[in-house]
Amino acid sequence: MSALAGTMLKDQTSIISGATVLRMHYLYFGDQQCVMCRGLLLNKVFENGIALCSGPDKKSCKELKMTNSDMDNVWIPFAKDIVDIVMILGVVPVRFDKGRPYIPRAGTYDIHVKTTSIGTTFYELHDKDNPIDPVPNSFVFNGYGYDPRMNGSLISIIKTLEPTMQFVHRMSDAALMAEETSCNPPIIVERKEKGTDAREGLEFDFYMDADTLKSSLNSQYQRDEKAVKQLQNQRLLFAAAINGNESSKKNTTAALDNVVPLPNEYHVGSVIEPSGRNDYVMICRMASETICSTLGVPRSMLISDNVVRGDIEGSHDVFKQSCLKWKRIVSNILTLVYRHVNKSEEAERLAKLSKKRKLKDISKLANSEMAEIIVPVTPYISNEELKDMYLYQIIDWKTYREYVLRNASLPMDSQKFGFKDPWSKEDKKELLGIAQKPDPLSQAGGSSSGKGKMKAGDKSNNKKIAKNK
Repeated sequence: MSALAGTMLKDQTSIISGATVLRMHYLYFGDQQCVMCRGLLLNKVFENGIALCSGPDKKSCKELKMTNSDMDNVWIPFAKDIVDIVMILGVVPVRFDKGRPYIPRAGTYDIHVKTTSIGTTFYELHDKDNPIDPVPNSFVFNGYGYDPRMNGSLISIIKTLEPTMQFVHRMSDAALMAEETSCNPPIIVERKEKGTDAREGLEFDFYMDADTLKSSLNSQYQRDEKAVKQLQNQRLLFAAAINGNESSKKNTTAALDNVVPLPNEYHVGSVIEPSGRNDYVMICRMASETICSTLGVPRSMLISDNVVRGDIEGSHDVFKQSCLKWKRIVSNILTLVYRHVNKSEEAERLAKLSKKRKLKDISKLANSEMAEIIVPVTPYISNEELKDMYLYQIIDWKTYREYVLRNASLPMDSQKFGFKDPWSKEDKKELLGIAQKPDPLSQAGGSSSGKGKMKAGDKSNNKKIAKNK
C-alpha cells in the first residue's frame, strides 16, 4: 500500500493555448477537402433543422414553442459551430451573451486541463487576459471521444490529420516553386580553360604592354568610341548578373534587354531545369482519401475520378453512421445548453404540470417531461422502401408520413392528411397486389347446407300435400 501511495498522481494542470486552437482552425478551414466534407456533413445533418420537444416518448414528443428567429439566428448557427469545434478541438467551450449561447472565436481563449489524483479530468475556460480565474457562467463540454490528454496535447480529428495536411501543403509549395523556376531557369556560366598562366578573376579585355615597341598586330589593340561604350555596358550588365541586382531579376518586354554579353573567357555551360514529381497526382489522391475517410465522408461522394470502384453500400453505411454520430453529439449539447438557459421557465412549466396531474414527487415528472432539443433523424432508405414497410404494416401512417417529408426535406406543417390512416387494410392489400380469393371450405359448406335446406323443404311440402289429401 505504501508503494502504491507513493506512485499516486498529484493534481496537474495543463494549458491548451489560444495559438494552438487558432493553428488548428487555420488548418481546418484552409484545406479544400475539409471544407467540402464540412459542407456535405452540415447540409445532411441539419437538412430538417432541429426540434424542441418534451414528453416520455421522444419519438412522438410534443413540440414546444420556439420562435423562428431564435431557431435560425441562434440555435442553428450554434449547432453548426459545435460540429466545427469538436472537429478542431475535441471539446466544446460555450459562453453566453444576454442568455444566448455561442462558441468564442478561436484564439481568444485558453482551456485549462485539470487532472486530479484519482485520474478524473475537467476543463475550464479562461480569457487571454485573465489566466487565473475561469470565465464565469461558461462550460466546456467533453466526453465525445476526442478529449485532450492530461498534458494538453490534442487528439481531435484535425490534429490527427495534421501530418498529412502539412505534407501535402509543403509538397504543393515545392511543386509551385519548381514551376516558377522552370519558367525562368538559372543559367550556369563556365570559364574557358587556358594554359598554366591562367589567372583568377574576370577578364573583359586582354592586357597590352604599351611600353614595348613591337609592330606586330598581336601587340596592338585599337578601339573607337562606340567600342568603348559597348565595353562599359558589357561590364555593367555582367556585374549586375553576378551580384544579383534587382534590375537583373525583372523580366522586360524587350528580348534584347535580357541578353547579357559574356566576356571572352566565359561561355554558357548548362541550364538548370527542375522536373516535378511524376507521382504528385497519386499522392494528392491518397491524401484526399485519408482526409475524407477520417472525417466520415467517402471521397466517392465528392469526387468521381473512376480510379477505384468503391463499395456503394459500404460508403452509404459509413456516411450514415457519421451523420448519426454528429446528430447525437449536437442533440446532447443543445439539450444541456437549452435547459441551462431556460431553467426558470422549465421549472415553472414542470410545476404547473405536476399540479395539474396532482403529483407529489416531481423528480419522476422531470425525468420524463423535461425539454429536449433533437436533430431529427432522416431515414436513409428510399420512399419506395418506406412505402413497402407501411403497406406491410411494419410502420404506422404517422411514421410513414413524417419520414417521407424528411426524405424530401419538407417542413412537418406541409402535411395534407391528419394523423388518421386514410387507407384501410383492404386498400393496402390491393396496393400490394394481393387478390382476395374465396375460401374453398366455406364455399363447400354453403353448398351442402343449401342442399340440405332444399331437402328439408321438400319433405315439409310433401307432408302438407298428404294432410290436404
